[in-house]
Amino acid sequence: MFRWAGLVVSTLFWATCAYSESLLTLDRALRAENIQVQRANQNVLVSQARRDQAASGFGPQVRFNVSGSRTERRQSGFKQRFLGEDYSITLSQPVFDRPRFLEPDRLDALTERSMAGELRTLQERRLSLLQSFAEWVEALEHLRLLDERFQNLVQRREQVAQLFNSQRVSVTELLTVENELERVRVELVTTQATLARTESLIDSLIGSSVQLDWTPVPMTDVWAFDDLKSPPEPQQIYPALVEARANVEASRIAVNQAIGTVLPTVNAELAVRHTNIGANDTETELVDTYTARLTMSWALYDSGDREARIREATLILRDSELALMELERDLQRQQRTLEVEMQRAEAAWRAAKAERDSARKLVEAANRSFEVGVGDLGDSLVALDRLIDAKMRVSSTWLSGFLAAVRIAENANQLDEGMMLALSDLVSQ
Repeated sequence: MFRWAGLVVSTLFWATCAYSESLLTLDRALRAENIQVQRANQNVLVSQARRDQAASGFGPQVRFNVSGSRTERRQSGFKQRFLGEDYSITLSQPVFDRPRFLEPDRLDALTERSMAGELRTLQERRLSLLQSFAEWVEALEHLRLLDERFQNLVQRREQVAQLFNSQRVSVTELLTVENELERVRVELVTTQATLARTESLIDSLIGSSVQLDWTPVPMTDVWAFDDLKSPPEPQQIYPALVEARANVEASRIAVNQAIGTVLPTVNAELAVRHTNIGANDTETELVDTYTARLTMSWALYDSGDREARIREATLILRDSELALMELERDLQRQQRTLEVEMQRAEAAWRAAKAERDSARKLVEAANRSFEVGVGDLGDSLVALDRLIDAKMRVSSTWLSGFLAAVRIAENANQLDEGMMLALSDLVSQ
């Protein structure tokens, strides 16, 4: 695994060893219980079974036949009874059958496609899991910041209540604080609903109920993506591309199979027969017959059926090639877009940090002015709101960069178990 993949995840949030183990357990539960992942695995097993079936057509086939009979013949007062027996063993071996001989290769390609499809499905589910998980972490961070805002407002209400009792502030200022407290309560309820929704999404992805009881800390002030190394070219390892290339290969073999139908088929056969049954079910002496046979079958005319099949297979091949070309171009565009998203997220994050630092100074100045009686309570509350909002934007923009990095990791086929485990302590703000 590339070092950068671990760095991306390790900077998401703080985690203890138990947290890392829990996330790994979550990933293992995803693989074990997600229905889409299970079905993708079953498709691989089915493809392998079909390939084994086709491979058996290369080898010899042995058939053993046995029959017994009791025959009674009556003719002109003559009666004959006898017990018939007939044993035979036949060995057959395909000598030349191009469509049959190419079938295992075609199914090998389809098996590779199924395996890539299984990995693609798992990667997509992991990506969805990480996206939902990041959204859950962001909601927790917002919940923490809202709680910080709420506690500050509670303290401010107590201060204003004391000032109101001493008739130093008007009832309007007291009501302003009360209204702000009510608004924050609504935001807390909304954020808790978001937490519940993301937990439900995670449950649906895994296929069972999970308990998210981990405690994150504030986002780091360090942009953790500066040290990221460029991932390998996604065109080489992206599961969807491997899947598309395997499909092209299977289609190419199918064309050769269709062309092969204009050629003859040749089969060899060895047979041994032991019987006492003659013509018209008459009794004969026991006879052992040994037969070696070479047969050739060649369809000379079929009203254009084979030509149509060749044309169809060729068109399917061309379509699969075009689909591969389209996927390669889309992936290249997606990679460039994700890199731009990371750059935009970093710029927005740095702007949010600057706004946060400015808001902190504004809050401090507004609080000092209010305490000495020369400031307005509204100004203090507005400054506090600006600070909390700026902190939220720091968290949101940082996580936007994280999600872009995760998608880049998905394109580079790096969303594996090691990435899920690569969590380390995060330096808090």
